[in-house]
Amino acid sequence: LVFPTPTATAFTIRSLHSGPHGEAIAKLKARCLAISLAICFCWKTLNGYIPGIFLDWHIGWTLYRLGWTEAIKLENFGWIIEFTPAFFGAGMLSGLNASWSFFMGSVLSWGIIAPSIVKTGQAVGRPIDEENAPGYMSYYSMSFRPQPDGTRPPPSPRYWLLWPGVLMMLVFSFVEIGMSLRHSLWASIKNVGNPWPAFKRIFVKDPNYVPEEDLDPSPPEDRVKTWWWISGVVISVIVSCALMSTQFSMGVGETILALILGYIFSFIGVQSAGDTDINPVSTCAKASQIVFGGVSKGQGMAQEPAQLINLSAGTFAAAASAQATDMCGDLKTGHLLRAKPKNQFVAQLFGTTIAIFLSVGLFVLFTTASPCIITGDTPCPYSAPSVSQYWSFLLKGGP
Repeated sequence: LVFPTPTATAFTIRSLHSGPHGEAIAKLKARCLAISLAICFCWKTLNGYIPGIFLDWHIGWTLYRLGWTEAIKLENFGWIIEFTPAFFGAGMLSGLNASWSFFMGSVLSWGIIAPSIVKTGQAVGRPIDEENAPGYMSYYSMSFRPQPDGTRPPPSPRYWLLWPGVLMMLVFSFVEIGMSLRHSLWASIKNVGNPWPAFKRIFVKDPNYVPEEDLDPSPPEDRVKTWWWISGVVISVIVSCALMSTQFSMGVGETILALILGYIFSFIGVQSAGDTDINPVSTCAKASQIVFGGVSKGQGMAQEPAQLINLSAGTFAAAASAQATDMCGDLKTGHLLRAKPKNQFVAQLFGTTIAIFLSVGLFVLFTTASPCIITGDTPCPYSAPSVSQYWSFLLKGGP
């Protein structure tokens, strides 16, 4: 996996400390970074005052206003040209493979599938301004609420495309991981008959043990001790079960299921971030919410506790995906710089502990300054698009 941003960070740090001319090179690169930052800042700021000129080109809307009414469909399905410096950099680091995959996925979903399901009535849109702009539709709604008579209308194309997108990412991630670890998995399967030696090596170091295939370039004394992370997992499970039971009335079995789903979906986050530098946290959370929607319905829970459990399960999956991706990205940077993994692990442990209190403080700060984040009042400076997706899943409780 490339991990574009961690790789760029590693090469930047290395170049700043390489050779006798490192200081001069560092000054030159710092100047380039400052110029790039200034250009991107001005680019983004000017777009706020002159929309549609520097960043977003709404070609379909322009042609629609000029008289070509059918061109509004380009705008409806999101076919606009967006000159985003951040994605320019991500494309440079990710390479053509990931970039072409992104482009072809967009063509397949919003150029073929979405228009087809709208044409056949399997998905619908919502008029934005039917009086002044006939035909101008929104196909991005994540709401799928039932009607008063109990029936459900067709969903939006965005809602419809969410499920195959999640499934494709899930299948690809696990197939990729399985193919990469096929030799190690086969060796583990052969040793299933006598698991005691492997279990013993977790806590007792065997100086004579040499693994059959060890691809880790770090020396054994610099690696993260196995009992470190196993102990952390056990403590995390116990604390999670205790907190979820006392604070959110969530059973032990449901908490363990949420942790397992978070572990599974974290593979998607790592795979996606490693290839494209984008972590689909929201997608992982939605997939976990789908499962728990079925769990709550199967148990016949009331609406309020079912929604609380559904939201908690999504939070588990999102947090696991975010933390796993951040940790793998940091370890990628350290690997390129030949840092000791165990030192990085300890640093991440302290950083995560501090972030627990810092994140709560930042949430209180932003919600105090802008209460619309919680109340949902509009207009709001923080639109938080993922919140609407969480809310739609919370109300629906599954597909």
